Formats: sequence, structure tokens, C-alpha cells
Amino acid sequence: MKAKQVRDTLLKEIRTVCKSIEQFCVSPGKDFVRNRKMPIEKLILTIIGMGSRNITNELLDFYDTSPDTPTASAFVQQRDKLKPEALETIFKSFSIKLLASSVKQMPSKPCTESPCGRMIHIYPEKNLRAYPRVLRGTEECKIRTTVEREINHMKDNFCLANRRTRNEKTLHADLILAGITQLISVVLADKIHHHEYIRSLKPLIA
Repeated sequence: MKAKQVRDTLLKEIRTVCKSIEQFCVSPGKDFVRNRKMPIEKLILTIIGMGSRNITNELLDFYDTSPDTPTASAFVQQRDKLKPEALETIFKSFSIKLLASSVKQMPSKPCTESPCGRMIHIYPEKNLRAYPRVLRGTEECKIRTTVEREINHMKDNFCLANRRTRNEKTLHADLILAGITQLISVVLADKIHHHEYIRSLKPLIA
């Protein structure tokens, strides 16, 4: 599946949810009925495209500092009208269609005869999580540092680091949003052969 097809598939799933938005809003018949600066489709795209900066900077970035950029307060008010199930539905449908497309493109002959798939054995001296005591300045230390940074980066992107809320619904919604963003970023970056964009979705959907 090409990058444009992946993007079109995502937009199609978003529009499908938007057509039945009454099932995914807090107050059906009241929410998302008026024409505002941030309609439901743009709201979902904004949420999916957000990074780890504050809301104001993310909005300015997404709207390219346009005079029509909504305020952070307006964004939060619109976001609170949307149920987490809307993003969960988009994520599930998008993943299923993406997986179905990948299965069609898989080679008929597997890369290994093992029923468990291809496996890679990690020797103890290379397992930096189990044996972290390495000398500073060595190549092994550089590898371990890179691994630790990547783990922290993943925790930050998936909203698992420095949590300030105990609200289960908020945590659930944040995890779904982070999962959607990471999945789309990786797939798009891989399909267009620009792996330098794998950490950020914004350059890909701009």
C-alpha cells in the first residue's frame, strides 16, 4: 500500500465516524451541530497529529499560524465533547484494513519454515537490559544510552511518563491517540521510504 493509499484509508475511516458522530459525542443532538472553526473532522485530525508540546503550539503548528487558528480553550471544549470510543473505532477499522492490505502483499513463500516465525538469538553480552554495567565511552555504552533514550521516548509518546491524571477515561483516550499516531507515523514513513520522519507525523500530513 502506497503512502497516499494509507492516508486516504485513514481519512475515509475518520469521515465514516464523522457521519455517525451522534454515536460518539457526549450530548447527541447538541454537540457538533453548529458550524465552527473546528468541525469534527478537523478536530480528529488535529488530535491525531499532535505531538508532546503544549496545546497552543500544536494548534499553531497544525494550522500553520493561520488567523483562523482556534484557541487552546476552544480546542479543549470541542475535544471534551468527543468520546474516546470515536478514536478507538477509527484505530480498529484503520488497523484491520491496513493489516488486510499487508496480508495481500505478503510473499507466498515464508522467510522461514519455523512455525513460530523467524527468531534472533541475543547473546548475554549483547543484552544491555540484563547486563547494563558497561564502561563509559565504549561502543556498548553508546548502544545502551541509545536504547534507554528510545525507551523514554516511547514512554513519553504513549503518555506513560510523568502522569498527572488518575482519570481512567483520560488515560484510555491518551493511549489510543498515541497508538494511532505512532502506527500512522511508522507506516507512512516506511511506505514513502523516509525513515527520518518516523518520530513525527506532522511532516507527513502537512
